[in-house]
Amino acid sequence: MSTTLATRVAPSAPDPLAPADRDEVCRQLERIQSSAVFGTSKRYPAFLRFVVETTLDGNSDCLKERTIGVEVFGRAADYDTNSDHVVRSTAGEVRRRLAQYYADPGHASEVRVELPLGSYIPQFRWPAAELAPVEAVPHVLPALEVAESAPPVQRSRASGKRTLWLALPAAAALLFLLRGPLGLQQTDLDQFWNPVFVSAKPVLICLGSRFGGATQQKDDFLAADPLMRPVTMTDAVTLARLTDYIGGRHATYRILNPDLTTLADLRDSPAILIGVRNNNWAIKSADKLRFSLDVTSRPVAIRDNQNPSRSWSATPGLTGLESGRDYAIVSRVADPGVEQVIVTVGGLGPNGTLAAGEFVTNDAYMKKLEAYAPSGWQHRNLQAVISTEVVRGSSGPPRIETAYFW
Repeated sequence: MSTTLATRVAPSAPDPLAPADRDEVCRQLERIQSSAVFGTSKRYPAFLRFVVETTLDGNSDCLKERTIGVEVFGRAADYDTNSDHVVRSTAGEVRRRLAQYYADPGHASEVRVELPLGSYIPQFRWPAAELAPVEAVPHVLPALEVAESAPPVQRSRASGKRTLWLALPAAAALLFLLRGPLGLQQTDLDQFWNPVFVSAKPVLICLGSRFGGATQQKDDFLAADPLMRPVTMTDAVTLARLTDYIGGRHATYRILNPDLTTLADLRDSPAILIGVRNNNWAIKSADKLRFSLDVTSRPVAIRDNQNPSRSWSATPGLTGLESGRDYAIVSRVADPGVEQVIVTVGGLGPNGTLAAGEFVTNDAYMKKLEAYAPSGWQHRNLQAVISTEVVRGSSGPPRIETAYFW
Protein backbone atom coordinates (compact mmCIF):
# COMPACT_ATOMS: atom_id res chain seq x y z
CA MET A 1 0.00 0.00 0.00
CA SER A 2 1.31 3.47 -0.81
CA THR A 3 0.26 7.07 -1.25
CA THR A 4 1.35 9.69 -3.74
CA LEU A 5 0.82 13.26 -4.90
CA ALA A 6 -0.46 13.97 -8.38
CA THR A 7 -1.09 16.94 -10.61
CA ARG A 8 -4.22 18.05 -12.41
CA VAL A 9 -3.54 19.16 -15.97
CA ALA A 10 -5.59 21.86 -17.67
CA PRO A 11 -7.61 20.63 -20.65
CA SER A 12 -5.81 21.16 -23.94
CA ALA A 13 -6.79 24.16 -26.06
CA PRO A 14 -9.28 25.06 -27.34
CA ASP A 15 -11.16 23.69 -24.29
CA PRO A 16 -11.59 26.72 -21.98
CA LEU A 17 -10.58 26.78 -18.34
CA ALA A 18 -13.14 27.25 -15.63
CA PRO A 19 -13.27 30.89 -14.42
CA ALA A 20 -11.75 29.96 -11.05
CA ASP A 21 -8.87 28.11 -12.74
CA ARG A 22 -8.31 30.99 -15.15
CA ASP A 23 -8.08 33.46 -12.26
CA GLU A 24 -5.64 31.19 -10.47
CA VAL A 25 -3.38 31.02 -13.53
CA CYS A 26 -3.46 34.83 -13.79
CA ARG A 27 -2.44 35.18 -10.15
CA GLN A 28 0.36 32.66 -10.67
CA LEU A 29 1.58 34.60 -13.71
CA GLU A 30 1.88 37.72 -11.54
CA ARG A 31 3.83 35.78 -8.90
CA ILE A 32 6.25 34.42 -11.49
CA GLN A 33 6.79 37.79 -13.16
CA SER A 34 7.47 39.56 -9.85
CA SER A 35 10.01 36.93 -8.75
CA ALA A 36 13.75 37.55 -8.80
CA VAL A 37 14.06 35.12 -11.70
CA PHE A 38 11.92 37.27 -14.02
CA GLY A 39 11.58 40.62 -12.25
CA THR A 40 14.67 42.34 -13.63
CA SER A 41 13.95 41.54 -17.28
CA LYS A 42 11.51 43.11 -19.74
CA ARG A 43 11.77 40.65 -22.63
CA TYR A 44 11.07 37.39 -20.82
CA PRO A 45 8.03 38.54 -18.78
CA ALA A 46 6.53 40.13 -21.91
CA PHE A 47 6.88 36.88 -23.83
CA LEU A 48 5.46 34.79 -20.98
CA ARG A 49 2.50 37.11 -20.43
CA PHE A 50 1.61 37.12 -24.12
CA VAL A 51 1.61 33.34 -24.57
CA VAL A 52 -0.26 32.73 -21.29
CA GLU A 53 -2.95 35.35 -21.90
CA THR A 54 -3.38 34.30 -25.54
CA THR A 55 -3.89 30.71 -24.41
CA LEU A 56 -6.35 31.74 -21.69
CA ASP A 57 -8.30 33.69 -24.31
CA GLY A 58 -8.66 30.51 -26.37
CA ASN A 59 -6.40 31.73 -29.20
CA SER A 60 -3.45 29.39 -28.71
CA ASP A 61 -3.57 28.43 -32.39
CA CYS A 62 -2.20 31.94 -33.09
CA LEU A 63 0.97 31.29 -31.09
CA LYS A 64 3.38 31.00 -34.01
CA GLU A 65 6.93 32.35 -34.17
CA ARG A 66 6.11 35.16 -36.60
CA THR A 67 3.03 36.29 -34.68
CA ILE A 68 4.97 36.47 -31.42
CA GLY A 69 7.81 38.32 -33.12
CA VAL A 70 5.39 40.95 -34.41
CA GLU A 71 3.18 41.28 -31.32
CA VAL A 72 5.79 41.04 -28.57
CA PHE A 73 9.02 42.25 -30.13
CA GLY A 74 7.72 44.75 -32.68
CA ARG A 75 9.14 43.01 -35.73
CA ALA A 76 7.77 43.78 -39.20
CA ALA A 77 5.10 41.39 -40.46
CA ASP A 78 7.46 40.04 -43.14
CA TYR A 79 10.61 39.80 -41.01
CA ASP A 80 13.02 36.92 -41.68
CA THR A 81 12.56 34.35 -38.91
CA ASN A 82 15.57 32.38 -40.16
CA SER A 83 18.05 35.17 -39.46
CA ASP A 84 16.20 36.78 -36.53
CA HIS A 85 15.74 34.14 -33.84
CA VAL A 86 14.55 36.44 -31.05
CA VAL A 87 11.42 34.34 -30.42
CA ARG A 88 13.24 31.01 -30.28
CA SER A 89 16.04 32.26 -28.04
CA THR A 90 13.57 34.00 -25.73
CA ALA A 91 11.42 30.87 -25.47
CA GLY A 92 14.47 28.83 -24.50
CA GLU A 93 15.43 31.33 -21.82
CA VAL A 94 11.85 31.42 -20.48
CA ARG A 95 11.85 27.61 -20.19
CA ARG A 96 15.09 27.72 -18.20
CA ARG A 97 13.83 30.47 -15.92
CA LEU A 98 10.57 28.67 -15.27
CA ALA A 99 12.56 25.57 -14.32
CA GLN A 100 14.64 27.69 -11.96
CA TYR A 101 11.53 29.24 -10.40
CA TYR A 102 9.90 25.88 -9.70
CA ALA A 103 13.14 24.33 -8.45
CA ASP A 104 12.51 26.29 -5.23
CA PRO A 105 10.56 23.96 -2.87
CA GLY A 106 8.62 27.01 -1.71
CA HIS A 107 6.78 27.02 -5.07
CA ALA A 108 5.90 23.31 -5.05
CA SER A 109 2.26 23.95 -4.07
CA GLU A 110 1.66 26.59 -6.76
CA VAL A 111 0.12 26.20 -10.19
CA ARG A 112 2.83 25.18 -12.63
CA VAL A 113 3.17 27.16 -15.86
CA GLU A 114 5.21 25.16 -18.35
CA LEU A 115 6.39 25.82 -21.90
CA PRO A 116 6.93 22.45 -23.64
CA LEU A 117 9.89 22.06 -25.95
CA GLY A 118 9.00 22.71 -29.58
CA SER A 119 5.88 24.70 -28.70
CA TYR A 120 4.93 28.24 -27.74
CA ILE A 121 1.65 27.10 -26.13
CA PRO A 122 1.97 26.96 -22.32
CA GLN A 123 0.52 24.19 -20.18
CA PHE A 124 -0.91 24.62 -16.70
CA ARG A 125 -0.76 22.02 -13.94
CA TRP A 126 -2.34 22.06 -10.50
CA PRO A 127 -0.91 20.16 -7.53
CA ALA A 128 -3.53 17.75 -6.23
CA ALA A 129 -4.29 16.86 -2.64
CA GLU A 130 -2.88 13.65 -1.21
CA LEU A 131 -4.70 10.66 -2.59
CA ALA A 132 -6.11 7.76 -0.62
CA PRO A 133 -3.91 4.66 -0.36
CA VAL A 134 -3.86 2.64 -3.55
CA GLU A 135 -2.90 -0.92 -4.22
CA ALA A 136 0.15 -2.22 -5.99
CA VAL A 137 1.09 -1.08 -9.49
CA PRO A 138 -0.03 -4.27 -11.34
CA HIS A 139 -3.65 -3.15 -10.84
CA VAL A 140 -2.85 0.13 -12.62
CA LEU A 141 -2.68 -1.29 -16.13
CA PRO A 142 -6.36 -2.30 -16.49
CA ALA A 143 -7.36 1.09 -15.13
CA LEU A 144 -5.24 2.75 -17.82
CA GLU A 145 -7.06 0.85 -20.57
CA VAL A 146 -10.46 1.99 -19.28
CA ALA A 147 -9.34 5.56 -18.72
CA GLU A 148 -7.99 5.98 -22.24
CA SER A 149 -11.47 5.46 -23.68
CA ALA A 150 -12.96 8.25 -21.57
CA PRO A 151 -13.40 11.86 -22.79
CA PRO A 152 -10.43 14.24 -22.20
CA VAL A 153 -11.87 15.93 -19.11
CA GLN A 154 -12.78 12.60 -17.56
CA ARG A 155 -9.29 11.28 -18.26
CA SER A 156 -7.82 14.07 -16.14
CA ARG A 157 -9.94 12.80 -13.26
CA ALA A 158 -9.15 9.13 -13.65
CA SER A 159 -8.73 6.79 -10.71
CA GLY A 160 -5.94 7.08 -8.19
CA LYS A 161 -4.32 3.99 -9.68
CA ARG A 162 -3.78 5.69 -13.06
CA THR A 163 -2.67 8.88 -11.33
CA LEU A 164 0.03 6.97 -9.50
CA TRP A 165 1.29 5.63 -12.85
CA LEU A 166 1.41 9.11 -14.38
CA ALA A 167 2.91 10.70 -11.27
CA LEU A 168 6.03 8.55 -11.29
CA PRO A 169 7.86 10.49 -14.09
CA ALA A 170 6.80 13.79 -12.52
CA ALA A 171 8.13 12.67 -9.14
CA ALA A 172 11.42 11.69 -10.75
CA ALA A 173 11.66 15.07 -12.48
CA LEU A 174 10.93 16.89 -9.23
CA LEU A 175 13.59 14.85 -7.45
CA PHE A 176 16.05 15.81 -10.20
CA LEU A 177 15.29 19.51 -9.71
CA LEU A 178 15.51 19.41 -5.94
CA ARG A 179 18.56 17.20 -5.66
CA GLY A 180 20.61 18.24 -8.69
CA PRO A 181 21.78 16.55 -11.89
CA LEU A 182 23.76 13.82 -10.14
CA GLY A 183 21.03 12.90 -7.67
CA LEU A 184 22.88 14.62 -4.83
CA GLN A 185 21.51 17.18 -2.40
CA GLN A 186 22.54 20.60 -3.67
CA THR A 187 24.86 22.54 -1.40
CA ASP A 188 24.60 26.21 -0.45
CA LEU A 189 27.44 26.79 -2.92
CA ASP A 190 25.50 25.17 -5.75
CA GLN A 191 22.42 27.24 -4.92
CA PHE A 192 24.48 30.43 -4.94
CA TRP A 193 25.62 29.63 -8.48
CA ASN A 194 22.37 28.17 -9.89
CA PRO A 195 21.10 31.50 -11.36
CA VAL A 196 24.33 31.81 -13.34
CA PHE A 197 23.87 28.41 -14.97
CA VAL A 198 20.22 28.89 -15.97
CA SER A 199 21.42 30.07 -19.37
CA ALA A 200 22.81 27.49 -21.79
CA LYS A 201 25.31 30.02 -23.12
CA PRO A 202 28.94 30.00 -21.95
CA VAL A 203 29.48 32.10 -18.84
CA LEU A 204 31.54 35.20 -19.56
CA ILE A 205 34.50 35.62 -17.19
CA CYS A 206 35.84 39.16 -17.28
CA LEU A 207 39.29 39.02 -15.73
CA GLY A 208 40.82 42.21 -14.37
CA SER A 209 44.19 43.24 -15.77
CA ARG A 210 47.18 44.22 -13.71
CA PHE A 211 47.07 47.73 -15.15
CA GLY A 212 43.58 49.15 -15.37
CA GLY A 213 40.46 50.00 -13.41
CA ALA A 214 40.43 52.55 -10.66
CA THR A 215 44.14 52.39 -9.89
CA GLN A 216 45.55 52.51 -13.39
CA GLN A 217 49.31 52.48 -13.80
CA LYS A 218 50.23 53.41 -17.35
CA ASP A 219 52.83 51.65 -19.39
CA ASP A 220 53.10 52.73 -23.01
CA PHE A 221 53.78 49.28 -24.41
CA LEU A 222 51.20 47.43 -22.29
CA ALA A 223 48.56 50.10 -22.72
CA ALA A 224 48.91 49.90 -26.48
CA ASP A 225 47.82 46.26 -26.58
CA PRO A 226 45.26 45.05 -24.01
CA LEU A 227 46.11 41.42 -24.82
CA MET A 228 49.62 42.03 -23.50
CA ARG A 229 48.48 43.28 -20.13
CA PRO A 230 49.47 40.82 -17.40
CA VAL A 231 47.17 39.71 -14.59
CA THR A 232 48.03 39.41 -10.92
CA MET A 233 48.84 35.99 -9.53
CA THR A 234 45.91 36.21 -7.10
CA ASP A 235 43.48 36.97 -9.94
CA ALA A 236 44.89 33.98 -11.83
CA VAL A 237 44.42 31.72 -8.80
CA THR A 238 40.85 32.99 -8.41
CA LEU A 239 40.23 32.31 -12.10
CA ALA A 240 41.55 28.75 -11.68
CA ARG A 241 39.24 28.12 -8.72
CA LEU A 242 36.21 29.42 -10.59
CA THR A 243 36.88 27.50 -13.80
CA ASP A 244 37.44 24.34 -11.77
CA TYR A 245 34.02 24.75 -10.15
CA ILE A 246 32.34 25.65 -13.46
CA GLY A 247 33.85 22.54 -15.05
CA GLY A 248 32.47 20.48 -12.19
CA ARG A 249 29.02 21.81 -13.06
CA HIS A 250 29.56 20.65 -16.67
CA ALA A 251 29.12 24.24 -17.82
CA THR A 252 31.17 26.21 -20.33
CA TYR A 253 32.84 29.61 -20.11
CA ARG A 254 34.84 32.16 -22.08
CA ILE A 255 37.41 34.61 -20.73
CA LEU A 256 37.82 38.25 -21.75
CA ASN A 257 39.98 41.14 -20.65
CA PRO A 258 37.84 44.04 -19.32
CA ASP A 259 39.27 46.30 -22.01
CA LEU A 260 37.92 43.93 -24.65
CA THR A 261 34.55 43.33 -22.98
CA THR A 262 31.61 45.26 -24.41
CA LEU A 263 28.11 45.97 -23.17
CA ALA A 264 26.86 43.56 -25.84
CA ASP A 265 29.01 40.82 -24.27
CA LEU A 266 27.42 41.41 -20.87
CA ARG A 267 23.92 41.36 -22.39
CA ASP A 268 24.60 38.08 -24.15
CA SER A 269 25.21 35.78 -21.16
CA PRO A 270 25.68 35.66 -17.37
CA ALA A 271 29.05 37.04 -16.31
CA ILE A 272 31.64 36.73 -13.55
CA LEU A 273 33.76 39.82 -12.92
CA ILE A 274 37.08 39.09 -11.21
CA GLY A 275 38.75 42.01 -9.46
CA VAL A 276 37.31 45.36 -8.42
CA ARG A 277 40.01 48.02 -8.49
CA ASN A 278 41.46 46.61 -11.71
CA ASN A 279 38.15 45.88 -13.45
CA ASN A 280 36.15 48.87 -14.69
CA TRP A 281 33.07 46.71 -15.39
CA ALA A 282 33.06 45.57 -11.76
CA ILE A 283 33.25 49.18 -10.59
CA LYS A 284 30.35 50.17 -12.85
CA SER A 285 28.27 47.12 -11.91
CA ALA A 286 28.52 47.83 -8.18
CA ASP A 287 28.20 51.60 -8.45
CA LYS A 288 24.43 51.69 -7.76
CA LEU A 289 24.39 48.81 -5.28
CA ARG A 290 24.56 49.02 -1.52
CA PHE A 291 28.26 48.17 -1.31
CA SER A 292 30.48 49.78 -3.94
CA LEU A 293 34.02 50.95 -4.47
CA ASP A 294 34.83 54.50 -3.36
CA VAL A 295 37.67 55.44 -5.67
CA THR A 296 37.77 59.03 -4.35
CA SER A 297 38.83 58.06 -0.82
CA ARG A 298 42.44 57.60 0.20
CA PRO A 299 43.01 54.78 0.64
CA VAL A 300 40.38 53.37 -1.74
CA ALA A 301 37.57 51.84 0.29
CA ILE A 302 34.39 49.81 0.10
CA ARG A 303 31.52 52.08 1.11
CA ASP A 304 28.05 51.34 2.46
CA ASN A 305 25.76 53.56 0.38
CA GLN A 306 22.90 53.16 2.88
CA ASN A 307 25.13 54.05 5.81
CA PRO A 308 27.77 56.54 4.56
CA SER A 309 29.56 56.55 7.91
CA ARG A 310 30.54 52.92 7.45
CA SER A 311 33.32 51.83 5.11
CA TRP A 312 36.10 49.29 4.87
CA SER A 313 39.63 50.05 3.69
CA ALA A 314 42.67 47.79 3.45
CA THR A 315 45.70 48.35 5.62
CA PRO A 316 47.87 51.00 3.91
CA GLY A 317 50.57 49.37 1.85
CA LEU A 318 48.77 46.03 1.79
CA THR A 319 49.14 45.78 -2.00
CA GLY A 320 52.78 45.11 -1.24
CA LEU A 321 51.68 41.95 0.63
CA GLU A 322 52.51 43.19 4.12
CA SER A 323 50.57 42.06 7.18
CA GLY A 324 47.17 43.59 7.88
CA ARG A 325 43.56 43.15 6.80
CA ASP A 326 42.16 43.20 3.29
CA TYR A 327 38.51 43.43 2.16
CA ALA A 328 36.49 42.31 -0.85
CA ILE A 329 33.04 42.52 -2.41
CA VAL A 330 31.08 39.44 -3.46
CA SER A 331 27.89 40.20 -5.41
CA ARG A 332 25.32 38.17 -7.29
CA VAL A 333 22.85 40.48 -8.98
CA ALA A 334 20.27 40.18 -11.74
CA ASP A 335 21.36 43.41 -13.41
CA PRO A 336 18.42 45.19 -15.10
CA GLY A 337 20.84 47.14 -17.28
CA VAL A 338 21.93 44.02 -19.15
CA GLU A 339 19.11 41.62 -18.15
CA GLN A 340 21.67 39.04 -17.01
CA VAL A 341 23.04 37.72 -13.73
CA ILE A 342 26.40 39.24 -12.84
CA VAL A 343 28.68 37.87 -10.12
CA THR A 344 31.47 40.11 -8.82
CA VAL A 345 34.46 38.65 -6.96
CA GLY A 346 37.07 41.26 -6.12
CA GLY A 347 39.16 42.73 -3.34
CA LEU A 348 40.68 46.08 -2.50
CA GLY A 349 44.04 44.34 -2.60
CA PRO A 350 45.17 41.04 -4.11
CA ASN A 351 44.60 39.13 -0.89
CA GLY A 352 41.01 40.35 -0.77
CA THR A 353 40.37 38.93 -4.24
CA LEU A 354 41.99 35.67 -3.21
CA ALA A 355 39.70 35.45 -0.14
CA ALA A 356 36.61 36.30 -2.20
CA GLY A 357 37.52 33.61 -4.74
CA GLU A 358 37.89 31.07 -1.95
CA PHE A 359 34.54 32.14 -0.47
CA VAL A 360 32.56 31.58 -3.71
CA THR A 361 34.12 28.17 -4.44
CA ASN A 362 34.06 26.56 -0.99
CA ASP A 363 30.77 25.38 0.49
CA ALA A 364 32.08 25.53 4.07
CA TYR A 365 32.46 29.32 3.75
CA MET A 366 29.30 29.81 1.67
CA LYS A 367 27.29 27.97 4.33
CA LYS A 368 28.13 30.75 6.80
CA LEU A 369 26.06 33.10 4.65
CA GLU A 370 22.93 31.44 6.07
CA ALA A 371 23.43 33.33 9.35
CA TYR A 372 22.77 36.60 7.47
CA ALA A 373 20.29 35.33 4.91
CA PRO A 374 16.47 35.49 4.82
CA SER A 375 14.35 32.57 3.68
CA GLY A 376 14.64 31.97 -0.05
CA TRP A 377 17.95 33.82 -0.29
CA GLN A 378 19.03 31.49 -3.11
CA HIS A 379 16.76 33.39 -5.52
CA ARG A 380 17.48 36.94 -4.31
CA ASN A 381 20.11 39.47 -5.24
CA LEU A 382 22.87 39.57 -2.66
CA GLN A 383 26.06 41.34 -1.67
CA ALA A 384 28.60 40.48 1.00
CA VAL A 385 31.65 42.31 2.29
CA ILE A 386 34.43 39.79 2.93
CA SER A 387 37.57 40.31 4.98
CA THR A 388 40.75 38.34 5.45
CA GLU A 389 43.71 38.65 7.78
CA VAL A 390 47.03 38.89 5.93
CA VAL A 391 50.19 37.71 7.68
CA ARG A 392 53.49 38.13 5.83
CA GLY A 393 51.73 38.05 2.50
CA SER A 394 49.57 34.99 3.20
CA SER A 395 45.79 35.30 3.38
CA GLY A 396 43.76 33.83 6.21
CA PRO A 397 40.30 32.33 5.73
CA PRO A 398 37.55 34.61 4.37
CA ARG A 399 35.20 36.12 6.93
CA ILE A 400 31.82 37.75 6.33
CA GLU A 401 31.74 41.33 7.64
CA THR A 402 28.15 41.98 6.56
CA ALA A 403 25.68 40.89 3.90
CA TYR A 404 22.61 42.36 2.21
CA PHE A 405 19.76 40.66 0.32
CA TRP A 406 16.98 42.12 -1.78
